[in-house]
Amino acid sequence: MVAKANVLRIAKKQIAKFQEEDNFQVGDSVRVKMSSIFSGVRRLVKQNLTEQIVITYSPEVFHVKQVIIPRRRTLARRRYVVENSRGLPIYKPNGGIKHFFASELQLVAEDEDNEPEISMERALKLNKVEPTRNDLEY
Repeated sequence: MVAKANVLRIAKKQIAKFQEEDNFQVGDSVRVKMSSIFSGVRRLVKQNLTEQIVITYSPEVFHVKQVIIPRRRTLARRRYVVENSRGLPIYKPNGGIKHFFASELQLVAEDEDNEPEISMERALKLNKVEPTRNDLEY
C-alpha cells in the first residue's frame, strides 16, 4: 500500500509538471529550437559542442496552429503544430507534419517585431552548419 501511494504521488507531480510547462495556445507567436529543425545543429548538441551554436532559436517567427492534447490519464506532454508566415506547417523529411514539444518552442512577445533580422540561411552559416536533405522543410 505504501509503495502504491508513493508511485501515485510521484506520478501526480510529473503530470502537474507537464501541465505547467505546456502553456502555448493556438495563435501564439513562437520561435523553434534550431536543433529541432536542422540535423547539423542537433549533431553539435549531441556531441556536447553547444558553445559553437550561436543562434539557438530560429530567427523566423512561427505561429501555433494546433495543440495536440494527449489522451486522458496518460503521462504524456502536449505537442504543437506550428506554421510559418505563409500559413504552411513544418514538414518532416518523409512528408508528415512535425509535432513539437513545449521545450522546443520559445514564446515571442506580442510587441516584438516579427520580421527576422537575419535569414534562416545566415543563422545556419553563423552556427557553421550546412543544411542537409534530412532537414525539415519550413
